[in-house]
Amino acid sequence: MAPLRSGSIIMHSDVLRMAMRPSGVSLDELKATLGPAAFDAVDDMAEECIVWLDDQQGIVYAIGSAPSPGLHTALKYYIGTQQ
Repeated sequence: MAPLRSGSIIMHSDVLRMAMRPSGVSLDELKATLGPAAFDAVDDMAEECIVWLDDQQGIVYAIGSAPSPGLHTALKYYIGTQQ
């Protein structure tokens, strides 16, 4: 990941804060709220395993020390154990 500029740090922080919600945050909401630059922040943080992008549903979840509560359900769906 490239070094972050101060505005980029704020963008990454805003995306992470929204991704920490119980149901994550949709790509549509990120674009509407933060603009298309939010997608670069998602890509950066996904590469660093800070967020996980469910690209089929268009939802970004926080992972790591403060995961989104909805992340477990989304992952269960993808590994085929949805009940």
